[in-house]
Amino acid sequence: MRDEEQLRAIWRGQSVTALQMTSRQLRVRAARFESAVRRRKLRDFVSFALVAVICAFGVLLDNTLVRVGAALMILWALFSIYALHRFGFGDVVPGDSSAQTCAAYHYRHLERQRDIALSWPWGIGLAIPGFVLVVIGLGGGARVPNWMFSAVMTGVFLFMYIGLVIYGKMLAQEWQREIDSLRSLRDEPGEPSDRATRGGGAPR
Repeated sequence: MRDEEQLRAIWRGQSVTALQMTSRQLRVRAARFESAVRRRKLRDFVSFALVAVICAFGVLLDNTLVRVGAALMILWALFSIYALHRFGFGDVVPGDSSAQTCAAYHYRHLERQRDIALSWPWGIGLAIPGFVLVVIGLGGGARVPNWMFSAVMTGVFLFMYIGLVIYGKMLAQEWQREIDSLRSLRDEPGEPSDRATRGGGAPR
């Protein structure tokens, strides 16, 4: 019963049905979040690897700007893979953990993923110098400059950059709401049942 009361306090900011979650349901929720994060990180790994492979061909071209820009893009992709591996994953929730342990784990993992999502603007922005050199090199390096191709590449990059930044902020806001609901268990004094009552009435 104590686990159920603690979970009611955790989810006091949500609907009545959310307050009825058991410790097992919270572990399932945390495990699903971890699974979704791992799938997204796997897609990111593949994307960065593709960038590195494609830019490797650019290093072989007889165009100084393209070669330098492609080298910078490869360094950015490799650094992103390292950072993703170093900071992007969390520990697996123990299957026999208590409600408080599971909630604390989920809280820390949400904070980590929120901070990573908020760092996307500058993280993706590190690729801009190399991309600019590649675009300039491809547009003006040929005998007949092809600035239309460079303009299209720039438009696609800007579209992807703005879209990813907006998506990252949306994810961060969603995870922040869940962080706020979990923070009540750790920060507020008093018995869990008291906190649930102050949060929106006695559980039904």
